Amino acid sequence: MRRLSLLSFFVFFILSAFSPLPIHAAWEQKELGTIQGLRGITQSGNAMIAVGNTGNILRSVDQGMTWGVVDKNATVYWQDADTNDATVRVVGEGGAMRESTDNGSTWTNVVLGVSENIYDIQTLGAYGFLVGSGGRIMSLHPTAKLWQTVTSPTTLALQRVHMVSESTAWIVG
Repeated sequence: MRRLSLLSFFVFFILSAFSPLPIHAAWEQKELGTIQGLRGITQSGNAMIAVGNTGNILRSVDQGMTWGVVDKNATVYWQDADTNDATVRVVGEGGAMRESTDNGSTWTNVVLGVSENIYDIQTLGAYGFLVGSGGRIMSLHPTAKLWQTVTSPTTLALQRVHMVSESTAWIVG
């Protein structure tokens, strides 16, 4: 963990020392109206979506100046959020997924048919991957618009996915 922190520091230092663009290091704390820990954030159009513990889905339409709870499911700890065009998806515990097709104004359940915790999701074009506990990997079928299980080489928890292209994703766990 310490190695990662030092590496991050050195990368930040190198970028800030040699970057022709100004890097703003000032952070501003915002009151979100919730005491939950936040785990994921994404942007869809002019809306920003943040998710986390206690099942809240928060939305801001003024570049993060103010936030409101737009959806609440107290039984799910949301882990991540992803945007592709105007479609926003959030994933969490127990195989839970919610989806919005209007930049996060309204939400519907998506049934994945799995019970493992889902930790990360990423979509690119018509394709997508999600990963979770027990080595769970699922891909978004582009024409059927359904999530299907992909054979996993492990039963260990998979934490993050990064799509390099519509046919290639990197997964870590």
